[in-house]
Amino acid sequence: MRIVKGESSEWINKENLCPAIFRWQEGYAAFSYSRSQIKVISEYIENQEVIWHPHIIISSILLWHKAARLYIAH
Repeated sequence: MRIVKGESSEWINKENLCPAIFRWQEGYAAFSYSRSQIKVISEYIENQEVIWHPHIIISSILLWHKAARLYIAH
């Protein structure tokens, strides 16, 4: 993941794709869902601008995990 983040941020900055210097946040999360969830996930992605407001990030991740009945270690 370190290589992906490093090379992608280098490319984004080289191509001037952001008005400011682009940097990835520390850490990452990855999720997988079943084919039956494609519509729900697509709608979720389409609304990311609203969903990923800083105050909603953690609660959103917790809700997805709760829906999938996953345990999140603290």
